[in-house]
Amino acid sequence: MLNGTKRISVVMTVYGEEPFLEEAIESVLQQTYSSFEFLIVVEHGAAEQTVNIVRYYAQKDYRIRIIFNDTRLGLAESLNVGIREAKGEYIARMDDDDISLPERFEKQLAFLDEKRQLGICGCLQATIRAGSEGVLYCATDAEELKGEMLFGCQLSHTSVMFRRRLFIENGWFYDGGKLAEDFDLWIRILADVGMANIDEVLVKHRYDVSNISLRKGAKLYHETIGIIQGGIEKYFGIPTDDWSEEVLCPWRKFPNYLKLAQLYRLIFETISILYKLECANRRTHLVDECIFAKVLMKRFLWMFGNITKRMGLAELSRLFSEYAKTETAETFKGAVLSILFRIGVITPDETDLEHALEKYVHIPAGHRIIVYGWNRYYRDLLRKYTKEKLETLYSVIGVMDMTGRAGEDQNLIAREEIESYDYDYILISNPSEYQEIKNSLRAENHIKGKIGLLAQIGIALSGVDEDFAGTSEYIVFGCGKYLTRRLSRAEQMMHICCICDNDSGQWGKFWENKYYCISPDELYAFGGPEVLIAVEREDSYRSIQVQLSERGIKSRHINEILCAEWLRRGFAYNNEELNRMRDSCRKRLLLLGVPEQGNLRVQAQTYSIQLLLQEQYPDRDVFVFEETALRKAFYFLLYMIRSIARKDDVILVQKNGSFANNVMQEEHLCAKIVEVFPENNLLFLSYTMSSKEEDFV
Repeated sequence: MLNGTKRISVVMTVYGEEPFLEEAIESVLQQTYSSFEFLIVVEHGAAEQTVNIVRYYAQKDYRIRIIFNDTRLGLAESLNVGIREAKGEYIARMDDDDISLPERFEKQLAFLDEKRQLGICGCLQATIRAGSEGVLYCATDAEELKGEMLFGCQLSHTSVMFRRRLFIENGWFYDGGKLAEDFDLWIRILADVGMANIDEVLVKHRYDVSNISLRKGAKLYHETIGIIQGGIEKYFGIPTDDWSEEVLCPWRKFPNYLKLAQLYRLIFETISILYKLECANRRTHLVDECIFAKVLMKRFLWMFGNITKRMGLAELSRLFSEYAKTETAETFKGAVLSILFRIGVITPDETDLEHALEKYVHIPAGHRIIVYGWNRYYRDLLRKYTKEKLETLYSVIGVMDMTGRAGEDQNLIAREEIESYDYDYILISNPSEYQEIKNSLRAENHIKGKIGLLAQIGIALSGVDEDFAGTSEYIVFGCGKYLTRRLSRAEQMMHICCICDNDSGQWGKFWENKYYCISPDELYAFGGPEVLIAVEREDSYRSIQVQLSERGIKSRHINEILCAEWLRRGFAYNNEELNRMRDSCRKRLLLLGVPEQGNLRVQAQTYSIQLLLQEQYPDRDVFVFEETALRKAFYFLLYMIRSIARKDDVILVQKNGSFANNVMQEEHLCAKIVEVFPENNLLFLSYTMSSKEEDFV
């Protein structure tokens, strides 16, 4: 029996076999503030092991009281049972797989006793994920938290402590029909009760595939968006039916399935909606105007950062964020326009937010540009989009570089020569030096064009203004060497939204610099487009495929799609040769060479063989077929050739090319060709640039 009245009632619910239950209970019992009752609500049908653990601790510590549900109620209704049965002044929530640090109750109790105007208190939480920990930061100020809650839950449910009487008297209980029962409750009472977070980590939240929030998956995500919509409509009176789900995505849950064109449009939908909310808040006074302006800026920076990172334009958001740190405007609209003016994008009299932002992220094709800086940023852009595509869309006059270096095919422009050129933009390639270089250029009166950032031409180069309906988009699962060997080909054939992998080591860090990376937990929770699995071992592939299939996510091996795309896009040349071969009536020589994407030396070798054959055997027709490093595609090509081959055809194979090195051992390649062409004469040619004719025999 409990002795006396306890100020705190701890409420925990249990059901399944939870491997961390004992650790969670121990963390409560070891609190520095010990005057509490501990209510554990056991769901009907709970695992026997779980019940035994709870009973063991109840016998060990008199503060624990067990409540058994007679029927299956679910998490939300079980929590309501605990709240109604509680006797304490405060209710402290606790999940059965998390950890409360020893001083949690003591500090939250003191916080709520001091701040009587608040009804709910949370704290920062450390997130335990795959053996590592990170801190989840949320707003701590009550007004700021109120504003941030409009875009997603910023109160860690396992960390909250609230005044029991306030909830009982007002009938504030969890909705048993909701998956996001905590966020739904906080939004319903947002304007009626003060909420704040203590600026200190007092709980540890476990985040893995067994976690209940992850098991709820995509349903929880879409329900959360519906709660955000409901909150905006309730407190601001703004209809949200025509708003996209993506613009309402909750904090830390940006969707990973958007195409480039969707991402581009989302930039302007975001800025437009945030300005509407600022205007609505002036009318309703839900949140202090100055604080809400800061919340809206935080939201914009988060959305803009996620969008530009996925578009390969992260430099734009980083530069904008740097200017935002020193911005002093009191309104959101004023702050955005001020930042864009300071960057040099707009004039002081421009007031159209969407148009101003478009000028920042996009320099339309057709302009004459000078690139400032021959560095990795410019070279990466040329590798990604090619010099030919850049010069198709823009007139590139040349490169200015203080070191006097530039590419062999680049026109190097000295700084003192700039006045003699006719140009529209000087685009600075290094974003970290943007402000310094821009100021130095502006100090020179002869600079007549606009000054911008090289990343601003990425929109046109990415082609987001084109129709992407026919472009395949995928998530790639796996980021090791197996993907590296196939990436250059994959990038030409599809749009890779992001890369998913368990590896947080060197390969994970390597890919983060090139692609947006997500964890398997995020993929399982939110889904997305089709997943391509890039692993070599068959058992690993099957295991990943089963995990994805159980969560309704379609997947296949990356080689399958690369093979299909290669047959669809890259088979044109071989088809031409096959058609010529069908029409040929003379004796024929068939050369398997010109390895796809082979280097110049390999191609020169093949071309030399072709010329030699045509010269030495004028009575025969010579046909050259491209190899491919994709095994299934190459097999398909072999069988296509065999279907129209004659017994007197001589087949020559260029050995030691990229195909043999990258996919199969040389003897495997030779054995397969012998298997497919058992009745033909086969010649396997050595890979050498020797001019001796005997080397080709």
